[in-house]
Amino acid sequence: MQAQLNPSERQRREQQSMAAKAGWRINEWCRAVGVSRSFTYELIAERKIKSVALGKARIITTSPIEFLSILAEQQADA
Repeated sequence: MQAQLNPSERQRREQQSMAAKAGWRINEWCRAVGVSRSFTYELIAERKIKSVALGKARIITTSPIEFLSILAEQQADA
């Protein structure tokens, strides 16, 4: 039986997993960043995040951490 992870350990493991990924489905990316699907599609259309179409799926290749870091830098410069 696998031991239950406390919330902080679970969150740390999820962050490590997110950092190692090469692509995210729309819903995964939205949850990680905390934005809506429609706003995510706006970011894609404005080329603020990169994505590729893979069959019927849209895969975002800009990591949530990378996007938020860039956003924080832009706001610090303003």
